[in-house]
Amino acid sequence: MNKAGSWYLVADVNGKPHMFKTTRIEDREALTDTAVLRADCDLRSVWWDLLTDFQSAPGIEVHALLRSTRLDLAQRILGTRIANITNTDEEWITITVRYPDVESVRQLLQFGDHIRILSPVEAVTRFHDVAAQIMQAHSSNSSTNVPGQYS
Repeated sequence: MNKAGSWYLVADVNGKPHMFKTTRIEDREALTDTAVLRADCDLRSVWWDLLTDFQSAPGIEVHALLRSTRLDLAQRILGTRIANITNTDEEWITITVRYPDVESVRQLLQFGDHIRILSPVEAVTRFHDVAAQIMQAHSSNSSTNVPGQYS
């Protein structure tokens, strides 16, 4: 099977299906036995189950308002992390973004004032804290002790 341009071998190990990246296979042995296929499933269903297990469940779902004019950019940047898009009005849309942890909300800072984090509370708080740290780091009086800075 092919995933993101890489080929994988799907095979059972001790009765459980596994996927193996073909470029990592160092040695092989040809067997004369006929392959035994499971009666209750096909390769596509096994592959889908393996992919679902392979992709870890999201640790956090962040709900936010995004300016509708930034949706195309958000789709390119966030890709499959966007779990849901809801039109709320002409100017703003609601998006749900899945992340493995709350620290990942840093990625949303690049949308500046074109995004408003709604929930969960820990995502709102972390977004606010990181934005405040950025403001502090770029204030006029904090730049006096930066190594390598020109006067």
